Amino acid sequence: MAAGGSSVGSAIGAYYANPNQQVIVLIGDGGILSVLGELQTIEKQSIPIIVFLINNNGYESIEQWFRDSYSEPFGFIDFFSIAKGFGIDYLPICNLEELYDFAQSSADKKLYKPILVELMVHRQDMISHFKKREVLT
Repeated sequence: MAAGGSSVGSAIGAYYANPNQQVIVLIGDGGILSVLGELQTIEKQSIPIIVFLINNNGYESIEQWFRDSYSEPFGFIDFFSIAKGFGIDYLPICNLEELYDFAQSSADKKLYKPILVELMVHRQDMISHFKKREVLT
């Protein structure tokens, strides 16, 4: 994961370095806006990457880097339409049960095409989660 979406390009490289392994990308809603064109590369090259888009409508990376000029929130981004526009499968996930179901159903299967999995989270839940996070041993 990285600001600016560099994880998507890195995932493409990881796939070509080891095409027999499942490649998974974690990226935020702000980061993916910088690399939307990579979705076309993934689709046109038939790279079977799972892109987990963590969407809290917060655009934290943009706010972090452009704090002085970040004066108003972005509007709603329709990632379903973006994925479909690039010809990529799309799956919205709104709760943990759906995430577990997807993980279980795809664990034993080899993906043959890319998918954008949008994890819908509330911004405030993300902030409070990281403030309260406990280290597990």
